[in-house]
Amino acid sequence: MEKLLQQYGILKCSLQEGALQEAAEWLKTNAKNPVIISDCNTESFAKIYDGTHHVFPTPPKPEKKIAEELALLDVDYFVAVGSGTISDLVKYASHLAQKPYIMIPTAPSMNGYFSITASLIETGKKESYQAHLPTALFADLKIIAAAPIRLIRSGVGDSICRSTAQADWLLSHLLLGTYYNEEPFNLVQKQEHYIFTHAQKLITGDKEAIRHLMELLLLGGLGMTLCKGSYPASQGEHMIAHTMEMLYGDQLPETFHGEQIGVTTLVMAQLQERILAQKNLQLPLKPLPEKEINLNKINELNEILTQKWTEIRQTIKKMTQPYTKIFSVLDAIAAPKTPESLGWRDDWFLEAVAKTPTTRNRFTFLDLGR
Repeated sequence: MEKLLQQYGILKCSLQEGALQEAAEWLKTNAKNPVIISDCNTESFAKIYDGTHHVFPTPPKPEKKIAEELALLDVDYFVAVGSGTISDLVKYASHLAQKPYIMIPTAPSMNGYFSITASLIETGKKESYQAHLPTALFADLKIIAAAPIRLIRSGVGDSICRSTAQADWLLSHLLLGTYYNEEPFNLVQKQEHYIFTHAQKLITGDKEAIRHLMELLLLGGLGMTLCKGSYPASQGEHMIAHTMEMLYGDQLPETFHGEQIGVTTLVMAQLQERILAQKNLQLPLKPLPEKEINLNKINELNEILTQKWTEIRQTIKKMTQPYTKIFSVLDAIAAPKTPESLGWRDDWFLEAVAKTPTTRNRFTFLDLGR
């Protein structure tokens, strides 16, 4: 992995006990006039670093305007100490300021640490914005293994969608000829197998299990960077979660992104299994304007389905994890598994699933299930 990271300008990636102090030594040598950004939950880890400290007294929301304010700080280097929100704010702020940054993760909670995009809120809607990668990442195994259990569950949820995302992306490639790349999935095979086999160890503080989870998350982010987009890690399951936020965001109870994705991954896994079990398949004869697919194209796609559906379904099946296996991993760590467990109303969720295919120009199994 080291050579691959260096190709993307990541000079150092340390995942071991003592990495917090290792980062302090690295900063002394490589970072002049840094600002260390943390919040009330991660300030204690940030205190060991010399430089200007910017501490959020309460955990900030991932708002674009906050990142824009951080970009105006008179510093030469950014240091992010935290997890998802801190990472997104700092990677975007440093990108705007055209300054380097390093990442000090404090939880294995999401797969965006090595992603070149930041998920930020503007005018009430979360969008992905172009950002850049850290020059170094130091993840202290002792710290991330001691992270709150909900953050660990969130990390599992954000990575467990590999199967459904790959199935959706491959479907689009086989039917529409869209770009597809298997390399991101090859990167995570070993770590995914370990997590599926040893899931329960993740909530016992087992450092080896946490190391595999963190590697899975880092490689998942790198896969998105490799593909220059979120394709290998965000398809129908993420679209459903985003639609719920878009429709009912202010009325939903607060939950972590990865918790949501665990639930929506199960929904997509069920849908995909049901469709892949069908020996014959045809699209309804109605255009999909949000995908720029007219009736002529629908007829073309149905011809492909008539001739090649058996081959297509067999190819996709080879890449998927069974619904029962995904469920068992989430169950082993006592993660949410139903919309109700997230506090989501059934009628709202059904409406969101129905509207999801119209929200983005990505062709997924949701389009076959309309």
